[in-house]
Order: sequence, then C-alpha cells, then structure tokens
Amino acid sequence: MFCRNGCETNLHFETSIRSESGKLIPLEDDGSPHNCPNRRRYDPGNENGIEKKIEKMDKNLLKIMLDVQFIRMNLEGQKTLDQT
Repeated sequence: MFCRNGCETNLHFETSIRSESGKLIPLEDDGSPHNCPNRRRYDPGNENGIEKKIEKMDKNLLKIMLDVQFIRMNLEGQKTLDQT
C-alpha cells in the first residue's frame, strides 16, 4: 500500500503497533512510523487564520448590532409620530 497523501512511500501496518487512541500506525519498509512530508500538521503557534476569522466575525456582528439598533430607533420614532 502506498501513502494516500501522494509521497509514494510504500507502507504497511502491524496490528501490535498502534497509537494511544488505538489506531494503526502506518510503517515504512524499515519499520519506522511514517511521517509524511505532504501531510499538514496542526501547529498551535500558527493560529492566525482562526484569529483573523474571529476578528472578521466580530466586525460583522458589531455591524449587525448597529444596524438593529438603527432600525429599532427608526421604528420607535415612527411609533411616536403615529401616536401624535
């Protein structure tokens, strides 16, 4: 079996070699665990993408809140005009 991430490394599995969660670990021909260079790894120090998305969502939420307040003020103003 070859690596599914496209590095073309021949892999095999041994039922006795598993991760802490119980998943089989892919092994290279020499028996070492496969560390694919094509696989993206989670980097806890590189959360800029998430932080930028949160910042954008915060700005959008603020805009929506201001729009709702503006609409509410206009509706309250119309009620006052209608009552006179």
